[in-house]
Amino acid sequence: MSDPINEIEAVVRDCCVELFSHYGVDLTQAEHEPDGSNLAFCGVIGFTGSDMCGSLLLACSLEPLTLAGADVRGIRDWLAELSNQLLGRIKNRLLTLGTAIHCSTPVILRGQHLAPLDNQPRSFLFHANGGVVSVWFDADVRPDLVLRADADTSASVLEGEALLF
Repeated sequence: MSDPINEIEAVVRDCCVELFSHYGVDLTQAEHEPDGSNLAFCGVIGFTGSDMCGSLLLACSLEPLTLAGADVRGIRDWLAELSNQLLGRIKNRLLTLGTAIHCSTPVILRGQHLAPLDNQPRSFLFHANGGVVSVWFDADVRPDLVLRADADTSASVLEGEALLF
């Protein structure tokens, strides 16, 4: 039986790479955390569910945001949208593993020296064409959580599909 924390980390990492790749930005995972001085903006979204709750933080320098299609005047809205899409991808992937989360609305912060706590679990740093992307998935996970690869995915939605209700 695999560790659910390791599976969640892989989901977060893979979803971030896939999201930026969709917009033509290649991410390369870095070995160490930055000092935070390159991170200009961050989007934060809370989530809750019966198996876990917490927050997702997507912090970026300007380079990957503009490469992914952001107009400098609309950078906050674009980062909010990217944060929302990232958590949506994670949510869809977690559904295929048998757990559901419910997402809140993103909040955008601008600052300097943004960095996770030392040894923050589920945090990833990527280099992107001269810029930096950092993702922190800060979650309290139910201790007895078991993720299943055979969960029913018939109700899940593919990224990019529209739902009308």
